Amino acid sequence: MNVHEFIKTITENKDLYNKDDYTKLIDIAEKEYRKYLKKKYLK
Repeated sequence: MNVHEFIKTITENKDLYNKDDYTKLIDIAEKEYRKYLKKKYLK
């Protein structure tokens, strides 16, 4: 699963998570997205 699919899956299913778990997943997704951007643009 790539970072875009991960974020999409989290947001589509946010009603399945409590607020704390959702926030943690979004934080993880943000960190992964930043890694993706660094890897893509800072070669």
